[in-house]
Order: sequence, then C-alpha cells, then structure tokens
Amino acid sequence: MADDTDFNDVIEDIFLSENTLCQDSYKEGFRVGSEEGNSEGYHLGYHRGAEIGRELGFYYGTVTNYLEQNKSDENQAETPSEKTIKQLEKVKGLIDTFPHNNSEHHDILALLESIRAQYKKVCAMLKISSNNPYAAMETSITKIHQNLDRILKYLNPLLPLANCHMVEFFTENHWDKLLPKNLIQTIDKWDLNYAVEKFWTYASEPENNDNCELRKWIHKAQSHNLTVNNDYCISVEDLEQHLKCWGACLPPEIKITEFMTSKKSYEVQRMSRLVASLYNATSSTHCMEAGGGRGHLLVALTLGYNVPSLTVDCDDKALKNAAQRVKIIQVSLHTCGNLGPDSLRIFSSQTSTTGLFNVPCCYHLLTEKVDADLFDVFQRDYGCETSEHGFPLSEYLKGYNLGRNARMLAAQSLDRVLHHRQLPNKSLLYRALFQIIVKTHLPKSNLKDGKLKRVASKCDNFTQYFKMADNVLSLGLFDRLPDSYLTDVSNDLNYQWKQIVMFNLLRLCLAQVIESVVLLDRLLYLFENGYRKSYIVKLFDPVMSPRCHSIVAVR
Repeated sequence: MADDTDFNDVIEDIFLSENTLCQDSYKEGFRVGSEEGNSEGYHLGYHRGAEIGRELGFYYGTVTNYLEQNKSDENQAETPSEKTIKQLEKVKGLIDTFPHNNSEHHDILALLESIRAQYKKVCAMLKISSNNPYAAMETSITKIHQNLDRILKYLNPLLPLANCHMVEFFTENHWDKLLPKNLIQTIDKWDLNYAVEKFWTYASEPENNDNCELRKWIHKAQSHNLTVNNDYCISVEDLEQHLKCWGACLPPEIKITEFMTSKKSYEVQRMSRLVASLYNATSSTHCMEAGGGRGHLLVALTLGYNVPSLTVDCDDKALKNAAQRVKIIQVSLHTCGNLGPDSLRIFSSQTSTTGLFNVPCCYHLLTEKVDADLFDVFQRDYGCETSEHGFPLSEYLKGYNLGRNARMLAAQSLDRVLHHRQLPNKSLLYRALFQIIVKTHLPKSNLKDGKLKRVASKCDNFTQYFKMADNVLSLGLFDRLPDSYLTDVSNDLNYQWKQIVMFNLLRLCLAQVIESVVLLDRLLYLFENGYRKSYIVKLFDPVMSPRCHSIVAVR
C-alpha cells in the first residue's frame, strides 16, 4: 500500500469490502430465487449469501488491520514474525480471489472452508480468538426466519379474513366464506351468551384441552403470537441485565403523575428509566424523540434523569438550527405509521445515532407497495417523496404484503377486550344490514362512511338507524321501500347479531399474529444490517398499553 494512504481510509475500505461481499452474495441469491420463481430459494440464497459475506468481511478486516499496523509500526517491540505476515497475506489473498458470484468453476463451500482453516491458523499464531462475532447473530437470524416462516404458513390462508371489511359482512357472506365449516357448525349450536362465555374461557385458559373447534381456533392463533423467549424477544428484566452489561447504571424509577392520563403516566414512568439507562450505556450526549407529541417523555427524561433531550420538528428552519455534532440515542413512544420504520432507517444510516428505543403503533398508517396511494395525514399534507415503504423493512420479507385492513386489525387488542369482556358495538350490525339495502337498490352508489360514524349512537333499533342514515346520505330509500322489506332484511336480528359478535372475536384472534410479523420484520432489518445488540422487549402490560412491545438496539 502506498505510504500516503490514510489508515482511516483503510478501515473504511475494510467495511466497504464487507458490504460489497454481502451485496454481491445477496444479488446472486436474489437472481437464483427470482429465476426459479421460488420464494424459499430466494430467501435461502439471500440469507446464505449475506451470512458468508459478513463472515468473510470480518476475516478480511482482521487480517488487513494487522497488516496495516505492521507497516505503520515497523519499529514496535512485538512485530509479527515473517511467517505470521505471510499467513496474514495468504488469508487476505484467498478472500481477494473469492468469487463474488456463483460459478460452476468454483466450489464455493470448499473455498470457504479453506479460508476458515487458514484464518484459524493465523489466529493461533497471533494468539487471538478465532471466534466469529457474527455467529450468535446468524443463529438469531435463523431463528427469526424460522419463526416468520411458521407464522406466515399459518397466517397466509387467513389473510382474506384479516383483510375483510365488516360493512360487507352480509353482502359478501363472510360468515360462510371466511370461516372453517366445522367451526361454524360448532358455534351455530350455541346461543350468543353461551358462545361468548366459551370464547372468554378458552382465550384466558391456554392450558385448556377441550376437544372443541372454538378452543382449537383460539389456541392455534395464540401459539403464533410473539412471546418472550429470552433470545431475541426479551422481558424488561432481561433488558436491564443487558444494560448493565453494556455499562449502564440503572437509576430508580421516578413516579410521574402530573399533566397526563394514567395510561400515559404508566408508559412514560416505565420507559423513561430504561431510556436514561440506554443513554448512559451508549455515552450519548443527547436523546432525540421522534414524534414527541406533547413532550411527556422528554420532560421526564430532562427533569427526572438529567438527560438532554430533543424532539423532531417538521419545520426545516428548526431542524437546521439544531444541527450540530452530537451523539444521540433515538427514542419514540408510539410512533405512528411510517415514522417507526423510518426511525430504524435513521438509526442504521446515521453513525451519530448510538442507540434506539422505539415503541411502534398505528400499523394501519404504514404504507405497502400495494397501497402506496393511501398516505396518512402528515404525508398528504407535506408530501411523500420517498419510494421506501413502511412494510416490509427486511430483505427476507421483500415483496410480501399484509394488506391495510390486516394492519388495522393488528392495532387492536385481544388482551384488553378479554380483560374488559368487551363486545363490538351494535353499529357493526346496523351498518352491515344497511349495506344490504344499498347494494340491492343502489348497486353503483359509493357511500361516504365517515358521515355515518355517529348515527348508531343516536338509534335504539335498526329502523331508526336506516331512517337516519338514509337522511344523512340523501338516498331517498326509506320512504320508497315498504315496511315488509325492512322486516325481511332484519328478520332474524338475534342470529345476525350473534354472527357479527363471534366473527369479530374470531377475527380479533389474528391481531397479535399480524403484529408479530411487523415486529419481527423490523428486528430482522436491524440484524440484516449488522446490529447484533437488537431486541424486541415486552415493555408494557398489554391491557394497560396494548402496543406493549419496543425495539431496542445499540450500535
């Protein structure tokens, strides 16, 4: 290497070489998988390519570092022997000539094993560990892949159910088309009260082994929910242990009761202590909150824990004036829509961001490729110039779609419904019955549902609802149709209401399954980008705060 080469450039080249190897390996996996039309082939090719790229990048960085140190410190007391230098150069040469694309003329696995053997040999000469620090991360990545594959195998056939609209419950015959026949037959034998009580029982008793189709449906869904596994999904207690290992001092929790609801007080009180610990562990200079709202979390951090804190502002002037050389941790309590994944992208791309503590929410405001025109209010008002979508983030799920209604379902909470024994509002029944009338007599009409949101609360029965909704929308149907027609439409309200209630509860069982996919996708994105210290943390009580998981990462 030329004498005028800066050592910092060498280090940068090391990291760039690792990135290039990962990208080239990924491209080959993508090509093979795409040509075969096989998603499993793509995933396997991508993952294996990235895995090899990271491993070789680590080896390359190590040997190049020793070679450059030897050139720059020729007069040091303990220089590597000539034999060691030759071995370092041998490993470097093997990696330099390692094929970046699959080839019939090379046995890539044999070449990889040769590099591993030669690297272990040079480590023995240098008396350093030959362990690959990415090995544990690769194990976690594999486990996440396996978990995602298992969840999606269960979820994919049920996505039509997750994405259906309750307005079309009767007109599209959701009950018969979207539920298993044996489950329908079981529920049809029961009256509403008995069916609901059975649901509460089975949903709250995971150890129950009744040979009942309702129990099987509920427990199968629950078995695909994200759970604490002490590996990549951890408890608050596990996070505290990690924070201590990272060098943090855990301050006592400060009680916060003023100027906020009990729910927000609980969330801020529980989260602020952990954020302050992360701030300490990462030696950050500031804490920045994305989507700070009224600033409850930042006030707690600043006044309670003496953590200098910033918040995100959409004013360009404010952002420019705040720009300075600082090391920050990025936190967010309930980031709506794309703000959550964008926070992860910022953490990944900005080296000044040393830590991440993100609690997501509002999954229905995420954008997917299939609904890029459905922006949230902020995107509509300020424009959306980026082509990046909110889901999926990871390369592993690239091309996969959940659907907007499924993401909206993911924002609902079975835990809270179960705790409070909440049944759906009668407005679901009335609106679905009203849809029958509209589709029958005005099949081409495009109703604006926003105008009907508060109609049901003012009505005691469906006749009143029909009359008021017809008047609000100026359809002119109520006076034209005979009373007998209205009777025929709602001829069995008790049975129709039972269908609505049970369908809603059965569909709700998928909420946490869908949320698990979103959370695992985000965690996998961090692992794919090399952030080994990344975890999903079950932070809150799901009844008190339904969006109870956070994503924590350290650079």
